[in-house]
Amino acid sequence: MAKWGVSDGPDRVQAASKDPELRFHLPAPHALRAGASLPLVALDGCGFSYPVAGAGAGAGAGAAQPAGPLLLRGLTLQVVAGARVAIVGENGAGKSTLVGLISGALTPTAGSVHIAPGAGIGVVSQHQLERLQRHLDQTPLDVLRFEAGEAQPPPRDQVSRS
Repeated sequence: MAKWGVSDGPDRVQAASKDPELRFHLPAPHALRAGASLPLVALDGCGFSYPVAGAGAGAGAGAAQPAGPLLLRGLTLQVVAGARVAIVGENGAGKSTLVGLISGALTPTAGSVHIAPGAGIGVVSQHQLERLQRHLDQTPLDVLRFEAGEAQPPPRDQVSRS
């Protein structure tokens, strides 16, 4: 389908160039081994603390790292299929740490995290908006080409900021 543009006055209309076609394939989702009552995500008695910076220097491989302050303690929760979840709280309350545990980016220092086989965890961080703002004046196809390494980012002076 061609786009229409106006040129040389209000009465003259010409067909604009057609956007190039882009084809890609999204794989079929995996079958989940969780029913309506079985959790997709389960945390059982989870706790988390970051290792103390610089601790363990010179220690042998596999040596336990001294832990810093406990950020999360005794956290137990389940998320079942179809649930909608919002994680809210004050700065420093542990929201990003909780998301890190659920996504597998962090390993609990106590308790366990179980993700149902076939379930996928996707995270959109608060920094994604900053990344996308570089592309506000581009088409989705332009952004995909940039992300695939086929195009250059827009010049810095053309970046829109709100």
